[in-house]
Order: sequence, then structure tokens, then C-alpha cells
Amino acid sequence: AEAPPAEGGGGGGGGGPRLPPGRVFGRRLTDKEVRQIHELLLPMSHKEVRERTAHEFDRVLSSYGFLPKQPGRLGYAAALEAIRQVVFLYGLPAPDSGAAVRLLEAQAGLPGSISLEELHETLRDLLFRAGIAGG
Repeated sequence: AEAPPAEGGGGGGGGGPRLPPGRVFGRRLTDKEVRQIHELLLPMSHKEVRERTAHEFDRVLSSYGFLPKQPGRLGYAAALEAIRQVVFLYGLPAPDSGAAVRLLEAQAGLPGSISLEELHETLRDLLFRAGIAGG
């Protein structure tokens, strides 16, 4: 089965970064992990993924605090921690840090910081890229 297309788009980066599909995790995904990604991209999973992303965003925000003069926004290091935690909760390996930061940069409405919605779109983009390549 094919992964459904990601909602939204490239965010603040004008169409998204130029990354090869699937090159977002540090290792090749197992068949089980690819199936998990396809399930997470289904419309019936959107609410759960959004809720988990919001929970991790809030957890990291309470640990790191928001960026000076940017309430409700995380820096990239904190946002990367939130992404890692969400994918771990779904039994997936850690994303490649460089690829994840490029995806964060593409979604960022303000350079160097990420809102909850931008974090969610980054996570969906990461999963979509991994899912279309099959790991």
C-alpha cells in the first residue's frame, strides 16, 4: 500500500528541502517500521499523532522554556528532542539529525524557532518521506 500524501506543504521553505526520500532515519527501516509509518500517515491516525506531538512539544517547552521574545516557540535542539521522542513512542528509530534539522528549517515561520503546528508538519513530512521510500 502506498503512503497517503502529506497534508500541507513545504511550510516556510518554499516547497521543502531537497532531500532524497527515505533519508530521514539513521538506518534502513524494517518492514514493520515502514508499515507503522504508513499507519501513522492514515487520516484515522492524524488526531493521535497531533496529540502526541502536542504533548511532547509541551513537555520539551516546560524543560527548555520558550525562546527569548518568542513565546510558544522552541529552538531547533528542543524541537529535535520532541521529534525523537514522538518517533520513539511509535517504535521507530531516531531520525537523522541533519535531515530533521533541514525539515525543521523548511517549516519554520521564524528562522531558528518552531511552533507546535510547524513541529507537527515537520513530523508528518519526515514520516511521509520515509514512508514513500519504504525505509
